[in-house]
Order: sequence, then structure tokens, then C-alpha cells
Amino acid sequence: MFKVEYSLFKKADNGVSYCCNEQSDINPDHLAFFKFIGRMVGKAVCDKQLLDCYFTKSVYKCMLGQALCFDDLYDQDMELFKSWKWLIDNVYDPNVIGELNFTADM
Repeated sequence: MFKVEYSLFKKADNGVSYCCNEQSDINPDHLAFFKFIGRMVGKAVCDKQLLDCYFTKSVYKCMLGQALCFDDLYDQDMELFKSWKWLIDNVYDPNVIGELNFTADM
């Protein structure tokens, strides 16, 4: 399930755990694969079996139906987390953030 060819998961910035690949829709069957993987992980948890893989905190929270928070971004994308944290800590007027233009080249 972690093969690069499947485009389902990618290594997180922490280098240890895996997170969902935002480009997983390249694979036309990605939703069926995620459903299957979720069932297999759930079965392993119910049977108290250890898996030789680690997911980011945000993936586990989604599996448990818990709400995500800003700090969950740290494991997945450290640079983005640090950039947003800097903005939150250093921009005193929240209206200024609304005037900024965020773009991404793909």
C-alpha cells in the first residue's frame, strides 16, 4: 500500500510516518484502495495485531472521527506549519492575512 506507483501515501516530513498523498486521485481506484486499507487497519487493531507502519497523527484522528487541529499539521508538512505559525505569531492584524495572496505552482 505504500508503493510509490499507487500514489496513495507519501512519507511525512518527520521521515517516520506516512500521510495521505494529495495527488492520490491520479489512481482512478484510489477511493476503493483507501476503503480496503482502512478496513485492514481496523481489523488489525481489533485483533490486537501490530502493523509495521506508522501514520501521522492526523490520519489516526480521521480514523477515530476526531477533529483536526492546527498542531496536527506539524508531522505532515513542517515548512507549512512553521510558515503559518510565524504568520499567526507575528501578524498582529488578522485583516492583513485576508489581503495576502497564497498561490501554488504544480
